[in-house]
Amino acid sequence: MPLWRYAGIYLLVVGVIHTVFGLIMGWGHLRGMVADGFFCAVESTAERSEFFWFMLTGFFLLMLGYAVHWIGWVKRIRPPRALGWLMLIVTAIGMVAIPMSGFVLFVPVALVLVWGRE
Repeated sequence: MPLWRYAGIYLLVVGVIHTVFGLIMGWGHLRGMVADGFFCAVESTAERSEFFWFMLTGFFLLMLGYAVHWIGWVKRIRPPRALGWLMLIVTAIGMVAIPMSGFVLFVPVALVLVWGRE
C-alpha cells in the first residue's frame, strides 16, 4: 500500500492535535469571547484574534485532511504532487518564521505527497 494513501489520515491527526492544543491553551480566551456574546468579541484583544485564527487553522487542517483522505481512499486517486510541493514551501516558510512550532509535523506528509510511489 503506497504511503500517500495515509496522507489524509496524517493530516487529520495533525488537525486534531492542533485543535485540541488550541482549546487547552486558549480556553480562557474562548470563555471570554463567549461571555462577551462572541459577536465582534474576537477583535477586542490581540490574544483573542490569535486564538481565533489558530482554531480556524485547525479546522481547515481537518477539512484538508478529510479531502486528501477522500481522494486517496474513496476515489482511489493519488493526490496531486503540487499539493505536496505547496505544503513543503509553506512548511519551510513557517519553520523559518517560527522555528519552535508544529510546522515540522508537515514535513513527512509533504515529502510523501511529493515523492511517494504510485
